[in-house]
Amino acid sequence: MGMVYKVTRLTVSGQDFFDTVMEGVVDDIHKATTKKVPPHAIAAGYTYKKDIVNRSRNKETVQVKITKLEPGVLYEAEIDTAMGVHTTSFEIKDLGNDQCVVTAGQGTALKSQEGQDTRFHRQNPIVSALIKSSQRKQLKEMEKYIKNKKFEASRASKDEEN
Repeated sequence: MGMVYKVTRLTVSGQDFFDTVMEGVVDDIHKATTKKVPPHAIAAGYTYKKDIVNRSRNKETVQVKITKLEPGVLYEAEIDTAMGVHTTSFEIKDLGNDQCVVTAGQGTALKSQEGQDTRFHRQNPIVSALIKSSQRKQLKEMEKYIKNKKFEASRASKDEEN
């Protein structure tokens, strides 16, 4: 499957979106390794192993490698599984006034099996549309999470003032 990209405009700042991505990465590392790694200690090249349940419902240990990381701008990671290498990316452009544009990418390079090559495979247009829909839904859920978190923080600070 080739990389599928979805560009979405969100009504949160680019930095808030990036911080939320990193919050998820820190949480994933903690769940996988029990290590509490601060976001500033994570850089391109950082790797860790975690257990997942694959599509065949079998438990599998995979390696996660953060391949690109530019604070506030770019996050890309690869998950190396028995089937292939899955890539997820977020490119963020902050527009100011609590708005940003996020280009979310997702794809899989299948591992060679009986004459199959390891290049990204062409994507069926229907599957591509489903992935884009899923990406948009994920981004909108992240936007909602960020807004709720900011609302709760502002409400807590107002309660402290009173």
